[in-house]
Formats: sequence, structure tokens, C-alpha cells
Amino acid sequence: MHPVLETAFLRAQHLDKWFWIFFGIFLSLQLYWRTILEWDYLVYALNGDWFCGEKVFFEFLRPPLPSFLHCVFGATDFSPFLVVLFSCILYFIGVILFFDLHAKTEKINPFYFSAFSFLFPTILIHSNAGGDILALGLLLIAYSIEGVFFKGLFFGLSTLSRYNYFFFLPILLLQKKWRAWPIIFLGIFIIWSPWLYYNFSQVGDPLFSVSESIALNVQQKGILQPFSIMDMVLVVFFGVSTLLAFLSRSLGRLPFSWGVITIIQYWFSGIKETRFLISLVPLQALFLSRFVVQFPKWEKIMAGLLLVCLLVNGYLLFYYITNPYRVDVPTDPFLYNCRVLTDKWVHFYEEGIIAEPLPPPNDWMGAVQRGNHLVIYRREGYSPDLFSSFETIDRGSYIIVKSNACVKPSLSFISNVWKG
Repeated sequence: MHPVLETAFLRAQHLDKWFWIFFGIFLSLQLYWRTILEWDYLVYALNGDWFCGEKVFFEFLRPPLPSFLHCVFGATDFSPFLVVLFSCILYFIGVILFFDLHAKTEKINPFYFSAFSFLFPTILIHSNAGGDILALGLLLIAYSIEGVFFKGLFFGLSTLSRYNYFFFLPILLLQKKWRAWPIIFLGIFIIWSPWLYYNFSQVGDPLFSVSESIALNVQQKGILQPFSIMDMVLVVFFGVSTLLAFLSRSLGRLPFSWGVITIIQYWFSGIKETRFLISLVPLQALFLSRFVVQFPKWEKIMAGLLLVCLLVNGYLLFYYITNPYRVDVPTDPFLYNCRVLTDKWVHFYEEGIIAEPLPPPNDWMGAVQRGNHLVIYRREGYSPDLFSSFETIDRGSYIIVKSNACVKPSLSFISNVWKG
């Protein structure tokens, strides 16, 4: 057994019971979220099918590790749940190692640490879109272990789950003297080598997947996107609490830097989703669980904060259960025989329709004239007069524009941002 796993296994035997209780709640909800067929989950599963030989759909911009695990676990309908289970176990191991690392020199309340590590709303509710929990668990392991080479290996795996986790590399480097840095880089390079080779063998560019991700998340979606009220509440809460943790010496220099990096990433992200703040959760748990030891009079306030978290979780869980995410996909026979362009193309694969991305509105007429059927969900740019010479079917949640010609659909499709 690997020393990291052996340490975690032995430590788990003597864990405070609350770690197990709160982790059980966390795991149950993560498995529940996977029953909701959201976009990212579907893409990672389709990429995994591609790795296993079922070459129907592939999206290069996705980090490969979640899809690779889908393939390793058999590429069946049950495999995505095994990926979630594996990711949660790695996060559990990471939390244990992170706790033990800081418990050597700091007094930590295990109840509050485990509660906030697993039950804080940003980690419990819609916190995983395929690779987020996996990336965080691997990052916590990389940060918490001593072995320099394995630190690089686990960090490499973390960045193959979410590319933006490369921003945390300075944190790992500063844990060690500069003479150890080449060994960390060697571990990262070894982990990345197969993916670099795959990219090069397919498109001639070893960093093609990374450049695709940058094209979508930076060039197309931009930076400094508007903040919602909830975004501002989260940024202010995490920002102020992280600063207070540092000033009160409840967080050291490196964990504080970790928190600052996360907040800056979120601030400049073109996508404002709470799952991009989950890397702050272990730091928050560490700060709050230390704070209640340093200032026992504040324990009632800490219990109140935990109660608020549980109430928020209950409300959000009720909301998502009563307002399930769904996409109505048409199953008209003519859609199976001709090329289909739609803005919800990934969901069509579940119905056996190999759809492709919908072009910009100014290209819709040309696409229909060339023999493509359109299925339009977002109606911005749509006008009934534009397609007056074609049959249109309006079913409320979408509109079908049926072409008078028919281009045969592809047997497989590789999604490419540059060609988007």
C-alpha cells in the first residue's frame, strides 16, 4: 500500500466520529447530484466513452482525468457514480491529511473542522461538475504530504482534473527549498506526459487541450463578469474571514496565500459558479475550528454559523429537488437522419442523435439552406419571418427549423472551440 494511503487508512481508524457522520452526508448528496444529467457530467462521460473506444463525441477542452476514470471504471451507466465515489474518497483522504498536518502544531476543534469541511454550502451544494471535488482532494493530498516527488505527482493529477489549479503551484513550491523544485516539476511532467503526447498525436499541438480551455474560458467568456448579490456575499465573506484568519494567526502564510489565489481567480472568472470557491472550504474549516479553540466564548456564534449553513443547505436542497434540471430533447424521426445543429447538443447524445453546436444567429439561414435542421432553445436572434420559407415547429422550450434538404449526420463529432 502506498504510504499516503496507508497513513490515511490508519488515521481513519482513529478519527473523530463526526468526520464519518459529516462525510456520509456529503457523499450521499454528491451521489444525488450525479443523478441530475447536467452538461459537464455528460461531457466527461462521453469523453470517457471515447477513451474506451466508443468514439461518438469528444471535447478537447476538458481536463482528461475525470473522463479517464470513467473509462477505467468500465464506461457503463454506473461508471459516473463510481467516479464521484472515488473523488469523494480522495477528498476525504485529503481532508484527513490536511487536518493532521496542521494539528501537529495547532489546536483544532475536530467537530467544527469536519462540519465545515463537508457541510459548508459551497462544498455540499452543486460543488462538482465532473472534476472539481477530484481536483481539490488531490490538491489537499499534494499539499499535505512530505515526499517531494509524490507531491509533484499528486499535484499533476490535480491539474489534470482542473487546469486552473496550476495557479496553486507556488504554494507547493514554497513548502520546500528551491533545490527540491526540479523533483516536483519532474513528478508533474511524468503525470502530464501521456496527455501531452495524446494531444500531439491527434492535432500536432501538445498543449491543444489547455489552449482550448483558455479560448473558451478567457477569450470567449471574458474576465470581470458582473457579480450577482450572492457572488458578492460569498467573496466578501471568504475575503474578510481569510484576512481575519491571517491577522489572528489562525492561518499561516501559505494557507492565506492559497485563499488569496482562489479569491482572485473567482474575481476574474468569466463564469461565476460557487463550485469555483470550494478550494476555500478546507481553509475556512481550519480557521473556524482554530478560532473556536482560541476564543471559547465565541463557540455559540460558531454554532449559530453552522446552523445557518445547515438551513441554507436545506433550502437549496429543497429548491433543487422541487425544481429539477431538465432539457426537453425532441425525438422526431427526421432528426436522426439529417445533421442537427442546436445550442443543447450534448443532451441529444442521450437520445442517440449526434448533434453539433448551433452557429451564431447570422449563420442560421445559411445552415438551414445547406440541409441542416436547427433546434433552438435560446431565442435571442430568432425571428419567425427569417424562416418563413421553411417548416418550423414551436414546442415552447425549443423551436425546430426543418430544412428542405438533408445533410447526412456525422458518425462522431469532436467539439472544437477554435472552430466553434
